[in-house]
Amino acid sequence: MGIVNVLHYTQQASLLDLDLRNALTCAKNTVWMGFIMRRLSQKGWNNILIFSMLILIVIFNYERLFPSADDGVRQVVGENAFILSMQINTLNFERIGTGWRVSAPSEDLIPNMQSEDIDALVSQWQRALLRPTSVSLPAEKTASPPYIVSIWLAGQKNAQVLGLLEVDASAYAVYDGQLYLLDFPTLKQLLPPGS
Repeated sequence: MGIVNVLHYTQQASLLDLDLRNALTCAKNTVWMGFIMRRLSQKGWNNILIFSMLILIVIFNYERLFPSADDGVRQVVGENAFILSMQINTLNFERIGTGWRVSAPSEDLIPNMQSEDIDALVSQWQRALLRPTSVSLPAEKTASPPYIVSIWLAGQKNAQVLGLLEVDASAYAVYDGQLYLLDFPTLKQLLPPGS
């Protein structure tokens, strides 16, 4: 019975020792923080408040203070937009249920494309990005680009019309009366094979 009591008191002492250590650590941390707080003068605390407010102002106004580098980049068709039909020069793509119908003025102009190929072409148009450019092209090139694309979207009355052209290995789009650099994808990826 005496050994059991000794073990019991030893366990309580070790628990008390752990609690005492935790209490001393907390007290030490509190004293240290109190020491720092007491060492700062009113002027020091005012500086801390001023800098913390400046940091908050910068955080809340970050977009206005530091505009992103991709300003002006626009999508021709949003990724969530539903393309009903698309015309590239004289080639028409019309959505029929879940598939596509391709038509042209003559049979020999119709490319050999499966429904999956047309889905991939439409997907490229949904990801197409136009970046404003400072390049100025001759008016005769922008007035009659080699590719005229009309895209009809669900919920919109009028088609989105743009002209595509390539000058010095760079692809450009004339859209809403402005010249844009075709940022993504390439011109070849936006056109059916054989165009």
